[in-house]
Amino acid sequence: KTDSHEAALEILEGALKLDSGNVQLQKLAGERRVARDRQREEERKAAERREKVANAIKKAKAATSHESAVALLKDALALDPENREARALHESRSASLEKERAEAKRAKDIETARQTIVGLIGKQQFDAADAALQNAEGWFFYLGRRKDMVRRNSENISAVEVEAALRGLPAILEAAVV
Repeated sequence: KTDSHEAALEILEGALKLDSGNVQLQKLAGERRVARDRQREEERKAAERREKVANAIKKAKAATSHESAVALLKDALALDPENREARALHESRSASLEKERAEAKRAKDIETARQTIVGLIGKQQFDAADAALQNAEGWFFYLGRRKDMVRRNSENISAVEVEAALRGLPAILEAAVV
């Protein structure tokens, strides 16, 4: 037996010319044709998969969005899980996407904290000894306080309580009320 279907068919067709009525030779030739056609179809499909993977990688490299690149690379890896280039690019773009999402969440948390502080400052009645500044980016800078307690609606509010409330916000790492 030979591994090459074409070579085997050549031999079988040569034998059939010598003995065209041999049923066993006809059967073997038919089986080899089917195997050859199946192999050709598998090779065509494999080439098509390789082309799709290459196109997905090319599009992913050109993609400006990490999210779309990751989606393209997932499709490529579904077609060829062993493709090293697709796998490495997928890992890199996925890490960048996670970093991008974390930064967006952090920015959202900072904006929420800024809005909360603006609201707190707007509601409080600070006495004349309190001083704060807001810069162009919206950050507040507290400049000073003459004592550690704020009197609000006949109630004393401790600086420690305000610090605890500020530290409870996700975008605030540290707070000091002076």
